[in-house]
Amino acid sequence: MAPPAVSAMVKRLSQLAPPMVDYESHHGVMLTEAGRSKSMKIIRHHRLLETFLVKVLGYSWDEVHDEAERLEHHVSERLEERIADYLGHPEYDPHGAPIPTKEGYLPQDKCVSLNCVREGQKVRVARVEDEDREKLRYLRSLGLVPDMELKVMHIAPFDGPIDIWVGSEGGGNRHAIGVSLAESVMVEVVES
Repeated sequence: MAPPAVSAMVKRLSQLAPPMVDYESHHGVMLTEAGRSKSMKIIRHHRLLETFLVKVLGYSWDEVHDEAERLEHHVSERLEERIADYLGHPEYDPHGAPIPTKEGYLPQDKCVSLNCVREGQKVRVARVEDEDREKLRYLRSLGLVPDMELKVMHIAPFDGPIDIWVGSEGGGNRHAIGVSLAESVMVEVVES
């Protein structure tokens, strides 16, 4: 979007009743409490829909983001609660992203992107970016999915590839991945 269009939209959001953002020209934008509450509801709808589409309707994890984008603004609170009940109130979506609670609580994690991990560290994949279908298919082919453990074997200098071992030491695969792909994989350190 062009900057003037963004400025116009932000201004409109600040003039709603209640306002969704606090906006001061040339000083930035902050969500109001009403804006934060609304955004948490939309995120909850989106992630519950992604989970429902995968677990119930058999979609693959690389298909659900766009579908959930189309549906997230049209889900009633009643339907949201029924989906959550049916799924057993999941805490994470298929990509490992936390699902906000009905009250709008979103747990903070201690994840870092894979490109920030040191050589020799063992990590567990916590979540992956979900907007690029081809990237998701490729990540799955490498085994880089939530809860998978891996070890950083070697990091080449000058933005070279990161050499990783995916799986257990008794069985797994070694892969070299680029820094940009590693940036889209969020991990938790298992062992330093």
